[in-house]
Amino acid sequence: MEVMRYLIAATVLCAGAVVAADFWKSKQPAEWTEPEATKILEESPWVKSTTPFMDPKVARSSRSAGMGSRGGSGNMSGVGPMGTNAGGAGGTPLRLPPVRVSFETSAAVSDAKLRLKLQDLYQEQRAENVVVSVLGMPMAGDVGRGQKMPDAERRKEMQEDLQERLTQMTTLKLSNDRVFQPAEVRLQKTVNGQVVLFVFRREELNLHPDDKQIVFKTLMGPLEVDVKFNLKEMVYQGKLSL
Repeated sequence: MEVMRYLIAATVLCAGAVVAADFWKSKQPAEWTEPEATKILEESPWVKSTTPFMDPKVARSSRSAGMGSRGGSGNMSGVGPMGTNAGGAGGTPLRLPPVRVSFETSAAVSDAKLRLKLQDLYQEQRAENVVVSVLGMPMAGDVGRGQKMPDAERRKEMQEDLQERLTQMTTLKLSNDRVFQPAEVRLQKTVNGQVVLFVFRREELNLHPDDKQIVFKTLMGPLEVDVKFNLKEMVYQGKLSL
């Protein structure tokens, strides 16, 4: 009898979890609980966590080539170009800590921030741009242990170099093979760490839920981030929300 009661309770909890997963379809933002709003910002149709992939062979090649600077000096420490260990045993591909990829200009993300009383830095851009952020990615040019911090002019040069490379090496790709590149890339420091912002022109994307899937991909030196988003799941309040 006790086992039966436990199984019934577990079934009810599982059913509740399924309903809670799509709470934004049945509840207004003002009705969201804090955990629900937090879920939007941490793992939802508009926000995905993924683990960057790094091929150690590419990492070693990039490091020896002086990746990350016009002058070819790059990060000369005993770690990879992004401040991570460059080698794996026997050339094994490395797995790094997860990063978070978010469609910052989604109305759902904005409403979740409002519910949690968090500042939304992207409201003014929503009409013209789709902003995708990547949080937690090691940056090229990170200073390793024992290294001297570059001067301000050198840091600016390295940042501009990084932004230029990321613009060229980042895409949004649809299932019908249409590919879009960001109009610009910005680097922003937040309380949660460095964030890379990829700005796509909304009128160029012109997406529809029937486009099914969109894949965000970026390469940062030897690191690759590749994450899929289901466009039909990204409908919010009757509209595709990017």
